[in-house]
Amino acid sequence: MAGRWRFRFSLRALLLAVLFSSLCLGWLSLQLAQSRKQARAVGKIQHLGGTVYYDFQHYYDKNGEGSLNEARPPDDWMLARKLFGNDPFSNVYHVQFVEQTLIPQVPGRTHYLGLKDMPTELSRDADNYISLLSALPELHTLDLSSSNVSDKSIPTLGELKTLKWLFLKETSMSPDGIKQLQEMLPECEVYWR
Repeated sequence: MAGRWRFRFSLRALLLAVLFSSLCLGWLSLQLAQSRKQARAVGKIQHLGGTVYYDFQHYYDKNGEGSLNEARPPDDWMLARKLFGNDPFSNVYHVQFVEQTLIPQVPGRTHYLGLKDMPTELSRDADNYISLLSALPELHTLDLSSSNVSDKSIPTLGELKTLKWLFLKETSMSPDGIKQLQEMLPECEVYWR
């Protein structure tokens, strides 16, 4: 039995292994909790008529122009996405509170005059639903145009520090409210005229 090797470990090594695995599992549970929170917010926004784009649906074309494509599929973690959904693997990039529909030039033809904003329950009661956005930690673009969002939503909007683009055209937001938002979000371009 002299040539037989036995696995040995110290109590310190065991405690370090337990600590490391506990930290990893703790981090994983935080990520899953955040993704569940995001998934609930996305579900509610979509149920109320809003549009949500994930980060994989935004891309840059050959001219360097950013584009959104709702039909663009993700290109990573395909099996895991089928099992768990997009939220654990992607962040919401863009949210729009109104629905855009095509305006046909001639009925029955494929030529269109442009897009028309159609109100949704989300846009009609925007101040009451704006809190859903706090569950989207990496939100880049928010389009509240043609919604009834008002100065009442400024504190919540001011907390969205990852915003780079905020569209507030044809809203109930006052010029003073816009100025306050611009001060609260210095890294964000606010369009309201």
